[in-house]
Amino acid sequence: MSRLIPKKIVMLTAAAAAFILELLPCGAVLNFAKPSEEGGGVWRSTFSYFDPICIGYARFGPPLTAILTCVLLLLTAILLIPGLIRAETGWCRAVFIVSVLALIASLTPLLNGWASYSVIGGLISVCLLVEAAVSARP
Repeated sequence: MSRLIPKKIVMLTAAAAAFILELLPCGAVLNFAKPSEEGGGVWRSTFSYFDPICIGYARFGPPLTAILTCVLLLLTAILLIPGLIRAETGWCRAVFIVSVLALIASLTPLLNGWASYSVIGGLISVCLLVEAAVSARP
């Protein structure tokens, strides 16, 4: 049991880091076309993963990632409470499944090309990948 404490702390730290990065206003990217009167091209705008404007412009990946990360943070916090749960392998499996789903959701902006992805989005994906890798083995 005591050997799992550092693993749990790594899991909580990765989920907390992803959550904090999602709060920053430069994670989710929306690209808007400029009118031809202004020279054309693309106007890049960034938002928080929790900003509802992403849903308004049909970018469901970042808000879904944010919701799944909140669930992940809750699950890993429950794992840290001693004596609350008896079967930790089931909870680790749940953390693994939610982290993989969040990782997939965090990579959905790449379906629109590299211009729709940000460095913060990449760091969020790395945090979720670490979470999935650590929780893969109970």
